[in-house]
Amino acid sequence: MGSQNAWPEVTGTRGVGHLLIKLITGALGVFGVALVLACGDRVVSGTARLDARLVPPRDTTAVHTVEVTGLPPELLSMLGNTELTVDEWSAWFRVSVVVDDGDVWTHPSILGAYSVSGPVIRFTPMFEFDPGRAYRVRMDGNRLPSRVGDKTSARPLAGIDLVVVRPAPARIPTATIQAVYPTSATVPANLLRLYVEFSGPMSVLGGAKYVRLLDSENQVVEDPFLTLDLALWNEDRTRYTLLFDPGRVKRGILPNREVGPALIEGQTYTLAFDRGWRDEAGLPLEEGFTRQLTVGPPNYR
Repeated sequence: MGSQNAWPEVTGTRGVGHLLIKLITGALGVFGVALVLACGDRVVSGTARLDARLVPPRDTTAVHTVEVTGLPPELLSMLGNTELTVDEWSAWFRVSVVVDDGDVWTHPSILGAYSVSGPVIRFTPMFEFDPGRAYRVRMDGNRLPSRVGDKTSARPLAGIDLVVVRPAPARIPTATIQAVYPTSATVPANLLRLYVEFSGPMSVLGGAKYVRLLDSENQVVEDPFLTLDLALWNEDRTRYTLLFDPGRVKRGILPNREVGPALIEGQTYTLAFDRGWRDEAGLPLEEGFTRQLTVGPPNYR
């Protein structure tokens, strides 16, 4: 069996981009160098070029793969001609979810297939790597299965211990409030409902807590809206029905007598919508929204 060599010195990199790759030295676990590499970029290492990459799919039906190059040709040939089981592969080349405790070799490998293609050893997961989740990639030539290791002394010049992260897509708020109905500048003092129209689907939660009614002195009107357990959305959640508390609208009812109406004839109010109202992806609105209401006489028709 050939002697185990220390990590060769990392002399350079190409590209800065999507993957966080932490290269960690071999058996002693001494940290080497942290590099940020784009998918497909390579670590250039002295005379030995043992590279590991998270490679993006070539089309929308495929998944990211982990590819390792730089292994000795004799070892690659032996691996290509030997039908290793998944357990035999993962015994020395393992991809697992990052956890904080225990020996990495005791952490279960994620499901997938191993293959040899020319100078490349490739791991293809059964399911796509989760965006933003960290995965550990470990390779140790000393753990080769005996039916390969006993037939060749060729070994990688260094082991691999790295973390790869498929970047999560940028999440930029895009939802906006398009209109509030009725759109007329003057509304009746006994107005019962407003319709809020959005540019795209919103979360299933109601929005009364994201709306404030401000009087002409910019003071918050207390509890003008009816709070319901059921959110009043249309089918695709792009229009929300906001109800004024009918107890404060209808004359003679206790809330109307004790608290008074939410809208007083002759006054001007501002509806202020907080951008914290979430869309279906959990993102806030692109910006807040305000709408002025001038209150006219009640409409009893």
